[in-house]
Amino acid sequence: MMLVDNQEKSEAIKALLIQNVDFGGITLTATIFGPTEDDVRPSEKPELELYEDAFTGNPLFEQTKVRSLAGISFEYCIFKKTVIQFWNDDLSDYYGNYNGLPTDIAKDVLRESTVQFSVSIN
Repeated sequence: MMLVDNQEKSEAIKALLIQNVDFGGITLTATIFGPTEDDVRPSEKPELELYEDAFTGNPLFEQTKVRSLAGISFEYCIFKKTVIQFWNDDLSDYYGNYNGLPTDIAKDVLRESTVQFSVSIN
């Protein structure tokens, strides 16, 4: 369960987050509550705005950007370059740790989107 102290942020998280994610045979079920401790409805804002609302204030989030190439727009959610490590049943690491970038983890827990994830060059 997640209690989010900002209504706009809670609605954005509800719209973006997969409610049930399987991690190696263990299912993570997410229930998002807003500041009044009520279950929230997912926001219907455009995707890039949802990422801004959901991640603003997160130290791993840097910014969202739009890049146009040959008249086609590409939307990006950019995270800071850092390695995240947590224990799971990934046996490729002797100690059972998963080592990944925020972009890798975001792809696993967020709904499929046209927004692409990128790591900052800074």
